[in-house]
Amino acid sequence: MLAALAVVAAGGVARAYEWFATKETQRPERWFREALTVRVSTVAPAEVPWETMEALYEEALGSWLDLPGCRLPQVDVVGTVDAADVTLPKTVDDEPDNLVVFIEDGDTWLAHEGATNSMIALTFVVANSVTGEIIDADIAVNDAAFAFTTSDDATSGVDLLSTFTHELGHFFGLDHSADPSATMVYDYGSSPSRRLQARTLEDDDIDGVCALYEVPLPEPPPSASPGEGCGGCAGGGSGGLVFDALMTLCVIFACRRRARSV
Repeated sequence: MLAALAVVAAGGVARAYEWFATKETQRPERWFREALTVRVSTVAPAEVPWETMEALYEEALGSWLDLPGCRLPQVDVVGTVDAADVTLPKTVDDEPDNLVVFIEDGDTWLAHEGATNSMIALTFVVANSVTGEIIDADIAVNDAAFAFTTSDDATSGVDLLSTFTHELGHFFGLDHSADPSATMVYDYGSSPSRRLQARTLEDDDIDGVCALYEVPLPEPPPSASPGEGCGGCAGGGSGGLVFDALMTLCVIFACRRRARSV
């Protein structure tokens, strides 16, 4: 399912940002935990030295975590992993393993439902289909089809910091925004200045994520079994999880990329 653009009204005030929502209950999807961990793959793009990778991701994280007054969970990068693909949980008992991976093989990339070569990155969000609690989220970067850059004055290549910053919005529960200036807009943009602008957050991004984490946590559903932690999850067999607003397949900048070469 591709994230769609929309403009809705809340309290009579137009907003451009959108949240992921559960299909069953239409609850917003967000983390309930106060602290999370992430690991970054050492299988990195050839154009980006590995020694800069963790610092780059930490910088992107800082754009979201350093917002005054926002109640986002703390996210710590706790090490590396040599994974070449995402590792999503299959049962409610699996411990979250939030990864950032770079997929170098085109067939591996296209094997994911809904993936195309025009997509720069995907965020795979696994959420409780009743409460909206995000259980696991992996960011996958399409290193098979794109070249990446970290340069401030690059005239070609996809800016990796902008990619991380956008995908982390999905990681926290934001869908695409209808605001053309927002970092969470679906379109990567054609101008170098627009690409660099996506490294940092705009008012719509900040308003959206802060409002999302002001939403009170829902009461546990009556049918939830003690200790399960994912009471209403269904699908995929016994103990399976519902991959909600994506398999929440959150797609970064897919539409404009189809018609434009890097």
